[in-house]
Amino acid sequence: MTAMQRLFALSCAVLAACAQQAVVPLASPPAPHSGACDAAPAQFAVGRAQTAPLVEEARQRSGAYIARVLRPNQAVTLEFNAQRVNVVVDAENKVTAVRCGAEVVPDAVTSVAGSATTVPDPALPTTVLPP
Repeated sequence: MTAMQRLFALSCAVLAACAQQAVVPLASPPAPHSGACDAAPAQFAVGRAQTAPLVEEARQRSGAYIARVLRPNQAVTLEFNAQRVNVVVDAENKVTAVRCGAEVVPDAVTSVAGSATTVPDPALPTTVLPP
């Protein structure tokens, strides 16, 4: 038997083995993820260096479906997302806050004639809230 014939026979054997494997459906579909975020259990991260495992642990502890890291002067979307935890870091990559939903900095928000706007602070993302 030549090398080509052996290669062909081996290829056929592999393909036949793959074709014989049965697909077994799950007994029940996985439970849907509620994704409702609660930032309190994720506050352990404040003061620590931001790493991917730390952000993932904060996401899991908060119950959020998704996590996002917010860096100084980073442009961010302002939509409210109850399934998102925001991990805010400083210029040294240390976690300064963990919040759910939209990135609103309560200490920097001032109410002006029924609307809210941010106090200019170059260290914080600029946030404008609708009336």
